[in-house]
Order: sequence, then structure tokens, then C-alpha cells
Amino acid sequence: NQLNGLNNKLVSQITCEQKSHANYNAKQLKEIESLKSTVKSLESIISSIQKASSLKDSDIISLENSDDNQLHNNSFLEIKVKELENEKEQVTQNSSFKDGLIFCLRSRVRDLEDELDQIVLQPHQLINDLKIGSAEADPVSSSNDYALAPLAKRGKTVEEVSYFLHTAQSLNLMKAK
Repeated sequence: NQLNGLNNKLVSQITCEQKSHANYNAKQLKEIESLKSTVKSLESIISSIQKASSLKDSDIISLENSDDNQLHNNSFLEIKVKELENEKEQVTQNSSFKDGLIFCLRSRVRDLEDELDQIVLQPHQLINDLKIGSAEADPVSSSNDYALAPLAKRGKTVEEVSYFLHTAQSLNLMKAK
């Protein structure tokens, strides 16, 4: 029952992570569209600057002040584009991290399912082993190692999930600074 509860909890967590990942991807797509719009605006500004450069000398003098403002705006927009590109890179890294965490959680669910299958297939043997406290409870059966193998895999999966959670906390601390 406890394993079923844990299994259901992990499946629920995976489902939530998948939904979160889908929402996150939708947000990324919106951000990409916003960046495309910014690029179009910059291209329009560049085009107007090119047109302004072909004007007569008398017109250039009258536009000199507006050109200075335009150059300042262009510098600002270039900085903003770089900031958005950096933010996009962070979003991509976070997405990769979530993919890794989902993979670990799925692995954990598979391990628990394997363990549950073993418990269902060998209930009497496992009960005897737990009562006696020894893997030598039934010298005829050598399947104890096989029955306990999912436990070893589970330990590794728990370590992987712990690593990813620690990494997530580190990333959140770095963002907070």
C-alpha cells in the first residue's frame, strides 16, 4: 500500500512537471515571438537610418539631434536584445534541468514498479526474509538477489533526484542574487 501510494505520488509529480514543462515551453514561444518583433523593430530603425544617410547635407544638419537620440535608442535596444538572449539561454538550461528531473522521476517510478512486481511474485519469500532478517532464509532459492536488485536501483535514482534538486536550489539562489 505504501509503495502504491508512493508510486501514485510520483506519477502525480511527473504529470505536474510535464504540465509545467508544457506551460514553460509556451512561455518560451511567446518570448521568441516577442524577440522576433524586437528584431523587426530594429530592422525598421536601421532602414530609416539608411534612408536618413542618403538625405542632403542641409537635411543632415537638421536631423543631427534626432540621429543622436536614435543612436542612443539603438544602443539601448542592442543591450536589451543581449539581455533577452541571455535570459533565453537560462530558460533553455532550466528546461534541460526539468527534462533531467522528469527522466529521474520516471526511472524511480519504473524501479518502484519493478520492486512491486517482485513483491507480488515472491510474497512468501520476502516475508520470511524480513522476519528472519537474513538473506539466507531459504538456501534453495537464489532469487533473493534478484528480488532486492530494484532496491539498489532505487538508491541510485534517489541520489540522482537529490542531485537535481540540489542543482535547482543552487540555480534559484543564483537567480535571487
